[in-house]
Amino acid sequence: MPYISVCIPTYNRKAFLTEALGSLRKQTFDDFETIVFDDGSTDGTAQMIKQADFDVQYHWQENRGEYAVVNDLIKLAQSDYIAFLHSDDLLVPDALQRMAEAARLQKEPHVIYSNYLKIDKDGNPCGASKRKLYSGRITTHLFNDVIVHPVGTLFPKQALLDVGGMDESLRVCADYKMELLISLKYPFIALDEPTFMRRRHDSNISQVCFENRLAEYEVLTDFYENLGGKEVIDAGAAAKRLAKEAYRAGRSALDEGKRKQAGRLLAESWKMHHCPKTLWHRLRAMIG
Repeated sequence: MPYISVCIPTYNRKAFLTEALGSLRKQTFDDFETIVFDDGSTDGTAQMIKQADFDVQYHWQENRGEYAVVNDLIKLAQSDYIAFLHSDDLLVPDALQRMAEAARLQKEPHVIYSNYLKIDKDGNPCGASKRKLYSGRITTHLFNDVIVHPVGTLFPKQALLDVGGMDESLRVCADYKMELLISLKYPFIALDEPTFMRRRHDSNISQVCFENRLAEYEVLTDFYENLGGKEVIDAGAAAKRLAKEAYRAGRSALDEGKRKQAGRLLAESWKMHHCPKTLWHRLRAMIG
């Protein structure tokens, strides 16, 4: 049994996937398996993998969405630890080695994560993520900011199973919800150096819109109110974070002409945390 299962969901990203798999060939650690789950690609992905002779387990299915694919990958993984890799991102050469070494030093299972380097669509460097990371029980920090990325993170497989993987009913933020739930049960270790390169291109940049903002607010609210967050997160800090996300969702609704939704969300934000700009935009929603 390999120590790590590297799990790659993909859909019509043959060119980028070639580079992602190439980054696995360069790893300084070799005790891992690679599983590619293709969510219905029609761009010749299967032929590319065969011709390039990549050492991978390849699975194809009709298109069901990324979250369903991730859950299938979790079931297929044979290892006790899983590292996800998006098909358009790259692991740095010693990523698996550093994550495995950190995991092996622990007496109990931990989640190992890091910041990342930024690259453009052509693979050129364009900076690095500089978010402050935390080790130990990080639920409060993770609730306040999305500091864990599913790529470049080593998850105990049991942790993923414990929380039921990703919520397939969600359109966005299922990875964030999953990580919040895991943080209630497992400690995290933040590595000092990045483990992966995150590629930014037109088809993977998250759209800033009302629906996406609302989804994040609802995930955070559900986690705090119903899924255990209230037991570990200070009420005042939670109110401030939820008010911020309600405000963002309300502003997006207002920008998109959804005044009724904007008014409701801005009222919720004001109730949790009084802020003059919230009141101003709530009045805008009321008077049009």
